[in-house]
Amino acid sequence: MMKTDKQRRLNNKGMSILELLLFMGIAVMIMAMVLISYNVINRSSATKSMNRLVNVLRAARLDAMSKGQEAGVVQLMLDGGNVVARVGNSTSTELICGGGVIMTSVWSTDYSVVPAAGAASNGGIISFNTNGKVRTGGSNASTVNTFLMVSGSKQYIVRVYAETGAVEGLPVTAPPAAPEGG
Repeated sequence: MMKTDKQRRLNNKGMSILELLLFMGIAVMIMAMVLISYNVINRSSATKSMNRLVNVLRAARLDAMSKGQEAGVVQLMLDGGNVVARVGNSTSTELICGGGVIMTSVWSTDYSVVPAAGAASNGGIISFNTNGKVRTGGSNASTVNTFLMVSGSKQYIVRVYAETGAVEGLPVTAPPAAPEGG
């Protein structure tokens, strides 16, 4: 015996409480996976940006010591919302950060200046001399020595110590302290 449309509508009671709980449980698990993967992607892009900058600066320092001061000049500039690096007399650039990673640079003892969400990145110049130290005078003198990178809730800092020229990059878990010796 076939049921009419009216009989089907009368017998359609909707979802049971068990079906509703099962649906909500699956939806919560999917949302959790999406949020976790988004956080991992943000963290990895900020980490990659920090590592790219550290590698470029260390290579420029070595170039300055082996090839001369002009080879050790790193210009960080904006290109379409991304921060790129130009090293020495090269006309090519290398991507440092983009895709949601914000970078700000400072030359000061206030290392707590962290860019806010939605802020624009900025650039700067780091220049090494032939003994590997940061050049603070003359043409192409350094205009920055600290870079702060932010992606979501993740913060990273890259420092170039003026006295030694050493470069370090690390995650920020608390407001960064001023570096010793520079």
